[in-house]
Amino acid sequence: MTSDTQQTAAQVRTFFDQGATGFDAIYSGKTSTVMRLLNNWLRRDIYQRYEATIAECADISGRRVLDIGCGSGRYCHDLARRGAAECCGIDFAPAMLDLAGTIAEQRGVAARCRFVLGSYLEYQAERPFDVAIAIGYFDYIPDPLVHLKKMRADTHGKLITVFPRAGTIRAAVRRIRLGLKGCPVFFYTPEQIDELLSRAGWRRVKLERVGQLWFVVAAPA
Repeated sequence: MTSDTQQTAAQVRTFFDQGATGFDAIYSGKTSTVMRLLNNWLRRDIYQRYEATIAECADISGRRVLDIGCGSGRYCHDLARRGAAECCGIDFAPAMLDLAGTIAEQRGVAARCRFVLGSYLEYQAERPFDVAIAIGYFDYIPDPLVHLKKMRADTHGKLITVFPRAGTIRAAVRRIRLGLKGCPVFFYTPEQIDELLSRAGWRRVKLERVGQLWFVVAAPA
């Protein structure tokens, strides 16, 4: 890992560690009426990507799921409730994983959820998972190819992920807004996504526009 990559990771970790409760409120709805309305308007694609991911995992019963950049664990919790045998979430923001563990206990799925603190590239899977998901992950990754290659090694089934769309007004605004908070963000075209997947050993199955995102499903090539 280069010094620039390490610096980027540190900036992203600080951003999410400090904002863990506020970010989780997007999913929980535990915020003011005004903020709920704003989230439904400005962050609608966060809910859309959740719905699309869960729909892709319709046959998840008895399967093992790897959630890379799991945040507060909302996908792990819901997939465990839908019958996944094991949901392993990885994140490098301690406050996020504290929330993930607490919510898993509250929702009665702690026995099937496991949360690992640290960098995904340093994580060693004991055996391949059936499904890997990486939602809101590539927004903050300056070197996506190495991550996609590791996801391929860690998964013998499908990959479900999203990439922020390049060239939109929101992309420009988001780059400025997060930059002011010290958090870099990255955007992609469909051509860039296809090239990255191919080089990492994936075959793109689906690429759909979901709001300001590209929703992607890939299978081993």
